[in-house]
Amino acid sequence: MLRKASARARRLSIMWLAAAAAVLMAAGHAPSRAMVANINPELDAQRPPSWNSSVARDGAASGDGPPPFTSDVADLLSIGYYSFSWTGVGGPPPGTTIGIAFSGWSTVEKALQAGPPAGALAGSTKYLSLGGGNKNGVLSVDMLNGFGSHIPSIQGAGFNGVCFDVEESSAPMIPAMQAAFAACKAAGLRVLVTTSHSAPVRGSSQGAVVASWVANSDIDILSPQLYTTGRETSPQFATSGGVPWSSWKGAHAVILPSLVDDSHYAATKVFFRSEGISIGGYLRWHGG
Repeated sequence: MLRKASARARRLSIMWLAAAAAVLMAAGHAPSRAMVANINPELDAQRPPSWNSSVARDGAASGDGPPPFTSDVADLLSIGYYSFSWTGVGGPPPGTTIGIAFSGWSTVEKALQAGPPAGALAGSTKYLSLGGGNKNGVLSVDMLNGFGSHIPSIQGAGFNGVCFDVEESSAPMIPAMQAAFAACKAAGLRVLVTTSHSAPVRGSSQGAVVASWVANSDIDILSPQLYTTGRETSPQFATSGGVPWSSWKGAHAVILPSLVDDSHYAATKVFFRSEGISIGGYLRWHGG
């Protein structure tokens, strides 16, 4: 009996060790750092109801645009996707050329710590995203003014572009952003600017901020986000911050709207064409 019990205990011990080893091996595919507190700022439970309230006020909800239909992506110039720091679910769309490491943090140090790392991204151009929809994502004037000192860390981490997610704006941010964008270009980094719908949803001077982006030749990509929760079944063409879509006409940068998924592209192209704006592809938000 004792020998049988001892043998059973050894078998259980071996089984437990094997299971533990499997867990450790699986964990090896994830970053070794502890998960940071800021998860998905775009779906933050603390998000005030007034954010993106223009969606309801403008009467331009997703159902008011062209009916959704199968996306024809054959004419796309660029396809990109957001890869989230808090989930490994999903993968890049077919034909991906742009990968964006999105964590929702506004500082380079925390964004690099949160991940995902550049090596995990698909695409030839890999952007580190800074900014997001909650308090942890607010881009400050001080951070933007001192941004140049962080560029070696970004390049050292393997990124060749920076995505600025601007959800809150002010007049002092305009020269600070211009300085940050110029510092990126001087170092050989590409610049992507994204915002909720047609302008930052909070703060002030939204029209002037968008005008500064449109006129700025240091920006490579401008990306309006055509969703609010990321669960929409068709693109939202509402404006925000009182800024009409006509303000985006004549931009130096290529316009690549951020969409929930690729099925929203065809309707998006139709809408922007009706506004006299050409788009060069899209960035996918869902499932990165």
